[in-house]
Amino acid sequence: MVKTGKLAEAADCRFGDSGQVFLPWGDPASYSLAPQGDLSDTSVWSLKNASVSPDHDPFTSGKNSLLLAKGDSEAVTPVMCVNVNNPTLRLFLADQGGNGKATLQVEVIYEGLDGHAHQLSVANLKVNKQWQPSVVIPIGVNLLAAASANGWTPVAFDFKVHGLQKGEAFSLDGIYVDPWASHN
Repeated sequence: MVKTGKLAEAADCRFGDSGQVFLPWGDPASYSLAPQGDLSDTSVWSLKNASVSPDHDPFTSGKNSLLLAKGDSEAVTPVMCVNVNNPTLRLFLADQGGNGKATLQVEVIYEGLDGHAHQLSVANLKVNKQWQPSVVIPIGVNLLAAASANGWTPVAFDFKVHGLQKGEAFSLDGIYVDPWASHN
């Protein structure tokens, strides 16, 4: 028996139109902006020692970025729906004032078939000073959708910084999910 938990109740299954956002970096997949992924509204984000900044990546039409400026900074996206067609995550990021040793840990918070929330680390990223796209990050737990009664899995992404120096900050912008169907 599949149970439905709090993540499923909070999930937003609406994604923006898809497009080849990362084509300039050799990725022909069509990505969809995640709910509140452009950071124009962060009302459903969970932020700890993180703030919205008017500085944003130069590659998209967003107006804001998320600034993680303390060693215990953390930002969790709104809960969204993924299925077997949404296997990967990408975003834009920059390290301001650092020496390249700090990292950004990306975890997926997902609702298991037992109705409980679980966390899985999916990436540990080094970030350059200039805005850049992240590597393609496999979500993995999207495959649980094949066994769910509704055909999707509720997930949120948790971004945590590790090893920040005084005066250093990570900026995040443009959170995108790739629908695997774009590869056909």
